[in-house]
Amino acid sequence: MKAPIDPVEILKGLSGLLGQSGNVKQCEDVTKIVELMKGADTAVSQCTYTNILRATTDSQVLETFVKDGGWDILNKWLEKYKETENYGMLIELLKVYKQIPVSVDLLKKNSCAKSIKNLSKSCNDSRIKEVAMEIVNLWMKAIKSTSGEVSSSDKAKKKKKEKAKEKEKSEKMDKTNAENKDSKSNLDRRPSNSNNNHSKQDSRDIASSQDIKSRPKTVKVYQQKFRSHGLEEQAKIVPKRKGDTDKNKNSNKKEDQLSLKRAS
Repeated sequence: MKAPIDPVEILKGLSGLLGQSGNVKQCEDVTKIVELMKGADTAVSQCTYTNILRATTDSQVLETFVKDGGWDILNKWLEKYKETENYGMLIELLKVYKQIPVSVDLLKKNSCAKSIKNLSKSCNDSRIKEVAMEIVNLWMKAIKSTSGEVSSSDKAKKKKKEKAKEKEKSEKMDKTNAENKDSKSNLDRRPSNSNNNHSKQDSRDIASSQDIKSRPKTVKVYQQKFRSHGLEEQAKIVPKRKGDTDKNKNSNKKEDQLSLKRAS
């Protein structure tokens, strides 16, 4: 049979780690305290460590306690005394929970939040119900505050992202407008160049035609013959007879002789 544990002896053994009020002095001492709590299997020793934690108000020390495994130790003790209905130990544990800074991720690590919520609703002890309800309200407020901070941060990031998108869209529109303006100005310039080119070409054509007119014709120009479609009326060609030609010649010869006689 084990000898009864004296809380005073426990406190004397921890004197180098504790302050004047029985609190854990610094973060470096937390690891030693957590290791000793793991081996504490009696109600007296567990109550002693619970009171040490109650005397500790430094948030950094308490956060270190949670990180080093103290959160799971407290949950183990909470379930034990909830099952045995040790209301004295439950009220002391709830007071420790009340002063530990929590986060959403921390509350998800074990079942302590669910257990404390059940105590706030169904515990037969009114003091435990009251303290449990205070813890639930405190934690809900902390969760909402954290969610609000996250939400504000998300909103700020979203707003910044939207501004960046709007800026990029505006720059693209400015670039597109500038390109359209340049292309329009190029189109406006093209007709004038085309007119100049046409006027130059026209002047060249006129000069060329004048040059052609001023040149003497050295090439025989043949009249163009159009292909007939076969529907035109063709003129009849009457062939000359040989007798008619001789008569004409004789008449011309007689006229010449008469004119010579008259002249003589």
